Amino acid sequence: MDKGGQHRATIELPSRVEADQAVARARRLFGRTLACWASDMLMLRRAGFTRPSWPAPFRGDDSWSKAA
Repeated sequence: MDKGGQHRATIELPSRVEADQAVARARRLFGRTLACWASDMLMLRRAGFTRPSWPAPFRGDDSWSKAA
């Protein structure tokens, strides 16, 4: 803390080149994430999982109440 009791907030902005590189990295990451998601969706569709579902509990299986 300054002796005068004043705070000075500063922020250092990246250069244009650094900002462009960060945007390029973010776009590549998004592209990889989207590709993985699409691949997973196609694999699930091929396996017959076209809608969300939950398996039926077995008789005497109390794991449903444990999970809650």
